[in-house]
Amino acid sequence: MSHWNEPGPARLLLALARTGPVARGAGASRLGRELLSQLAAEWQIDCPLAGWSPRGHGPVHHDNLPNGIWPGLSHRRDHVIAALSNQPIGLDIECSLGRHVRRLDRLVEAFPTLQTRTAIRQDTQPLQAFYRAWTLHEALFKLAWCEGKRPAHVLSSDIATMLDELAPNGTIHVWQYQDEQLTIHLCIRSPELETRDELEISTPLPGTSVALRPVQGLSAHFR
Repeated sequence: MSHWNEPGPARLLLALARTGPVARGAGASRLGRELLSQLAAEWQIDCPLAGWSPRGHGPVHHDNLPNGIWPGLSHRRDHVIAALSNQPIGLDIECSLGRHVRRLDRLVEAFPTLQTRTAIRQDTQPLQAFYRAWTLHEALFKLAWCEGKRPAHVLSSDIATMLDELAPNGTIHVWQYQDEQLTIHLCIRSPELETRDELEISTPLPGTSVALRPVQGLSAHFR
């Protein structure tokens, strides 16, 4: 069992789980907080489930988390991903939905930069490219909140500006996972993690192996 403030590089714990076929929304929110409590226990931090901030009250937090620990939580439909880190983090997950195919043109048009809109439309798989762009913007938005900023919304000019801070030219390092059903992004300002080929995610999902891989620069998010 490790401790979060042991000497060494930046530390990060990740967990992915799935609710039952009916339990979504509040059920996924509760499962996410259960995962966070389990991750905290790995670092010898006692965070009872009841102590997590309730759903709908901003970024998740717990009074028992010491200064210098940031939780990350995201859920979509019946998938939940949670993280703890000793660096500010942004984390987001998205599930493929049929209705997004029908609304894709309107969804793409909402992105603030021409570069992103063009890259999605020119991608060999525009819907998958949209999910990569959306989860990246969401993860940057959550990173900004962890860093004490207050961007107006996910597609604000503040988030568009953060795209210029992506490694290798900037300080924000990005990891990504995508398959036919899920897209995940994690953003963190941690050069110590830059050399990691992948970030494994603890998951009880049968037959599932999930690992985030580093992506450098905005152009690398599109084929």
